[in-house]
Amino acid sequence: MQGGWARAAAATAAAALACALAPAPAVAAPDSAAGAAAGRGPVAVDLAAADGETPDPSASSGGAGGADGSGRVRWSVAPAGPDGRPDGRRWFELALEPGERAEESLAVTNLSDRPVVFGLEAADGFFNEGGRFGMAFDAESSVGAGRWVGVRGEVEVGAGETVAVPFWVDVPANAEPGDWAAGIAAVLEAGAGGGETGVGIASRVGVRVLVRVSGELAPSLRVSGLEASYVGVWDLRRPGSVAAGFDLVNTGNTRLTVTGRVSAGGGAAALFPAEGEPALELWPGASRRVEVALDGVWPKFRVPVVVEADPVAVLTASGGTAPEVAPVAAEATVWAVPWPHLALAGGLALLVGALVARRARSRRRTQALVARARAEGAAAALAGAQAGAQAGGGPAGGLRRAGAAPGVSAAADPLAQAFAPTARKRKQDRAARPKRGEA
Repeated sequence: MQGGWARAAAATAAAALACALAPAPAVAAPDSAAGAAAGRGPVAVDLAAADGETPDPSASSGGAGGADGSGRVRWSVAPAGPDGRPDGRRWFELALEPGERAEESLAVTNLSDRPVVFGLEAADGFFNEGGRFGMAFDAESSVGAGRWVGVRGEVEVGAGETVAVPFWVDVPANAEPGDWAAGIAAVLEAGAGGGETGVGIASRVGVRVLVRVSGELAPSLRVSGLEASYVGVWDLRRPGSVAAGFDLVNTGNTRLTVTGRVSAGGGAAALFPAEGEPALELWPGASRRVEVALDGVWPKFRVPVVVEADPVAVLTASGGTAPEVAPVAAEATVWAVPWPHLALAGGLALLVGALVARRARSRRRTQALVARARAEGAAAALAGAQAGAQAGGGPAGGLRRAGAAPGVSAAADPLAQAFAPTARKRKQDRAARPKRGEA
């Protein structure tokens, strides 16, 4: 039994904490009226988006059941004008001095066919990692502007009617200058105190309350946590890509919109956010993780990755001059080893080395054969000379007449035999020439 209580309480807390606020009129409706009436939650809830769009009431697909569970309950909230009707503003945006008080009205419209009692709550606002606006669980957990907003506890709205609910914002005298965010919501609880667990589901539809406290504004941005990795391809004709991720941190006290550029190796570049998407919005103290992919990066062993961010301080609805914000940059180096190219170069080097080694071996083998032939020829010549000496021709007889080396017979020297006729011919020609003085 205790385990069931724990699971039910966890589901309730998760559903309540997931509340998102719409900057324009929003709608919620029950997914299962019978389940809501019996208190057997959780009822599926489609909470309003915090992206500035106005959901179509007829297409709403989530929400919470009413007290009696009969029919679907749909409602919307929006800033109200002096006439108590929605005035077209997407959210409340106030510029106040420390200690100043402002009064506004929230238009709550019941789009159902029966009267409904809505609870009213205000709490701190925030932007999540996806850029969607949400609010804290309740006022007790708020530590900022959510505690500055005062509103009555509940309001009854007739079928198809709109009621303007007044609320006020009291800025403390010691409030720090800069931008603060809160949210105010109309709440409908389903199945509270009923069913087996006695746990209900609360659905909220609300709107932002943005307050800029006057004073010294110091907008500032930091780029941190830059990480990059190279993804190569085995096709030598194609470059690889670089995946980069980094955090944008608003270190100042004003709301910022941020655009920027990421480049790798001085060539490939990508914009953030992507073309056609709105600029990233950061509240003071908030951070956003950005991931980009850069194509067309050639592996050059070490590739520099540079992030350039251009922040802009957001003006309030009352206008004025936005303070200037210095652009910031961060750089990192990623290893981009051209493994396919190195493998090809290594293969070519091995091939060339093998060819050179083979040629060297062939040269050494040829030199060995030549040396062996010379040695065998010298041995044969020596044997012939010895044979001639034993035959009585003398060691130098015929060789000297034919120009052979001493100790080697002319018959045993092929060179002497080859050049002997030429030598005799030259001697005869010189003998036949007339001497000087003879005519």
